[in-house]
Formats: sequence, C-alpha cells, structure tokens
Amino acid sequence: MLNLRAGQKAMSLSTFSSSASYFATGIKLLNREDWEHNYDLCLHLHNYYADAEYCNGKFHEVERVIEVVLAEAKSGSDKYRANFTLAKMLAAQNKIHEAMEIGYKVVFDMGQHLPSGLVDK
Repeated sequence: MLNLRAGQKAMSLSTFSSSASYFATGIKLLNREDWEHNYDLCLHLHNYYADAEYCNGKFHEVERVIEVVLAEAKSGSDKYRANFTLAKMLAAQNKIHEAMEIGYKVVFDMGQHLPSGLVDK
C-alpha cells in the first residue's frame, strides 16, 4: 500500500521514472494469490504502473502489464483504465486504427452503439 501511495505522489509531481519504480516494487512484493485477496491493490498498482511506463515511453512494458490487467480484471469496468492506456499508447505510436478499435470495443462492451458511419464494416 505504501508503494501505491508513494507512486501516486510521484505521478502527481510528474516524476514518472520514480513513480514507475515505486509501482514496480509494489508489484514485485505481490503474490499470485493477491489478485484474489487484495484485488483493488493489485489492480491499482498495475494500472498506475502502466500509466507511468506510458509516460516514460516504455511501450513494451506497458503492453506486458496491460495484458496482466486484462487477464485478471473481474469486470469490464475494471478493464477500462487499462484499455484507455493501451489506446493512448497505440495512438502515440501512430497506430490510430488499432487505438480506435480498442475504443470501439470498450464502447460496445458498455452496451453502447456507434453511428454506422463511424465503424468500418
């Protein structure tokens, strides 16, 4: 929990390298069972870590962490932040079509529909 708070503070100060280090240390201290027993902590540490590494430009690490979140998340709403970070990362890499596909998927998962002209068929 301390690493989560320290990382959040570092993020608020835009010291992304330090925040990534705090979040990574917190993740390393977790056990596999913590996704069951300390779900919120695991989810927050992983999501914040992905955000910090996005800001650091470490996109391979972002993808790895997001895969964990998407695999472990219990609900669609718990996947939103990871999907948002993934879409931002793809857009930053000029993979606009892939980023938009992520956005469309999230919208559809929320039970919403987009106007037919926006979605490639």
